[in-house]
Amino acid sequence: MPRVLVTLVESQAADAPHIETLRQAGLDVAFPPAGTSLRDPRALVDSLRGIQAVLASIEPYTREVLGASELRVVARCGVGYDSVDVAAANEFQIVVMNCSLHPMSSASICPARPKRPV
Repeated sequence: MPRVLVTLVESQAADAPHIETLRQAGLDVAFPPAGTSLRDPRALVDSLRGIQAVLASIEPYTREVLGASELRVVARCGVGYDSVDVAAANEFQIVVMNCSLHPMSSASICPARPKRPV
């Protein structure tokens, strides 16, 4: 069974609807150990052992991290790929994509901003 690591703290509730959707799709859902800083590349590599896909936050998916992993997919929850070495991912045949799971919920908690005329 493929394993997916969910790194977004907001998404780590075991009863969250999207977690159940992943499980129903036949994925084994994993979470990083509590208190682990995934901004540390060594901790990230350790957390990725045995993981084929990740719902990623802002942790650094560098060439070294990607090369040391078994990842096949990095789904970046948010906007952009600043924290992912896309060239290295392509070289390692790892699919990189944006996931629309959190930009909407993140935007919904931001203070309202006045609309500009079009």
